Formats: sequence, C-alpha cells, structure tokens
Amino acid sequence: MRLDQIHDHGTALSVTFTRDHLNIPAPFAAIIREHLAALPNQNTSAHRDNSWLFPGRRPGQHLNQTTLMGKLRDAGIDLRGARNASLRALVLDLPAPVVADSLNYSYTVTDKHRRNAGAIFLDYASTRTS
Repeated sequence: MRLDQIHDHGTALSVTFTRDHLNIPAPFAAIIREHLAALPNQNTSAHRDNSWLFPGRRPGQHLNQTTLMGKLRDAGIDLRGARNASLRALVLDLPAPVVADSLNYSYTVTDKHRRNAGAIFLDYASTRTS
C-alpha cells in the first residue's frame, strides 16, 4: 500500500482502494497513526521520499511479503488460522462463489469454508439488510 491511500480527516482515518473510501475503525486507526508517526527505515536521505506504508530496507521498495510474514509469525500470529477465519467470516456474509471470484480462490475451497461455517445459501437473503 502507498501512503497516499491513507487519509487522515482529524477524527476519522480512511483508506482508499480504487474509488472506494473505507473508514478505519478506532482501534486500528490509532495503530496506523502510530505507525505513520514512526515509519521505519527513514533514517537516510535515500528514504526521505518514501511512498510506501510499509517501506522496505532498500530505497523506493516496499517491505517484502516474506519479511512481513516472518514478523507476524514471530509475534505469535497463526497465519493459516487467520486466513481461514477470515474466509469463514466472508462466506457467512457473501455467497461462496462471490468470495472465490473476488479473492481468486477456487469455488471448491470457498464452498468448503461455507459448509464448515454452517451457512446455507438461504442464510444470505435473511441476514442482508439492504
């Protein structure tokens, strides 16, 4: 992500993906503001024009995904469990094929998560408010 995707409106913080502005909830907004105030790897003149939310060690480069994965694991976060929990939550809110198409998963995988979550397709219509 680039820094210009984050918008601080004083009381609210939002992130932009394509044309959509999404509000960041309060507990996460505080974490992001803290991160922005102390961006890492900014000590040299080569990094002063950084445009990345998570800058890497090399000037102009973002943090490598493998480095981030290692840091999350070192912090005790179960990445597979987090991914599976996220998929399970998504298939409770959206039809499994929509989740599959949106995240480039196979229909079989998202349908398995749907079944494991106990959702049936009729659940979607009854839980939608609009």
